[in-house]
Amino acid sequence: MEDTDRLSKRLLRCARDDDLGIAKRLMHNRSPEERTAIACKRVGRVRTALCDAARFSSVKFVEFLLDECGADIEQRAIFTNGSLLVRRSISRMLADDKSVVSEVANAFEVAPLWYAALVGRLDVVKTLVRHGADVNALCGCGHYRSTPVFEACSRSELDVVQRLIGSGADIQRLCGFDRTCLMISKKNASVCDLLIRRGAALDAATEVGGHTALHVAAEADCRDTVRLLLERGGDATPARPFRSRRLPAGRGQTASRDAAAAHR
Repeated sequence: MEDTDRLSKRLLRCARDDDLGIAKRLMHNRSPEERTAIACKRVGRVRTALCDAARFSSVKFVEFLLDECGADIEQRAIFTNGSLLVRRSISRMLADDKSVVSEVANAFEVAPLWYAALVGRLDVVKTLVRHGADVNALCGCGHYRSTPVFEACSRSELDVVQRLIGSGADIQRLCGFDRTCLMISKKNASVCDLLIRRGAALDAATEVGGHTALHVAAEADCRDTVRLLLERGGDATPARPFRSRRLPAGRGQTASRDAAAAHR
């Protein structure tokens, strides 16, 4: 057990440094079972070699973990936007079995494909999909759950979105905090155009408030997207007002009215 822990930590460093040579020497002369145990060991109960490789390493390193080490393509790691202190807190919580990940702010249990889509690693996304990764797997914590394509849309990763849709990603599903892919893509009209061409429903509405992608884009004052949605048949009928503290009152309605007037 101790040897597996030590070797898994070394493999994780190799993944972060994209050092395939050392990783291969590390696994040399080890049985398939030993390789899998090392590759699938969650370091500190937080990180995995494949998730780190999905973010930092080359496609060759990812393929090495999958093809030669038997890494679990759906094994979850914990992703945070927080500090090292937050990550250590998560690790302690899991070790004590006192709580769940969702009780720590900004901590998400994520699969490698979700991570690769989030950071726009198109080459890694292609590799993971080719090896059978679930393109519609939900990741996240608490009330926030999302798919890889939703996260790619949120970061305006057009090529990644296109690849995931071509692999069967569901773009109609409500994710995040009650949003569709079309809604979360509001700041990038090119991504929205792709989604609409691939069948995204213009009239899909949030469960709370009944807001459509057009309402969401207008609220954020994304005028290019508002115009696009109107041109494609979006309904400008007002919905229940948003409760946004970040935007001046009426801004969304003003943007919608201006765009609708220009459209007419």
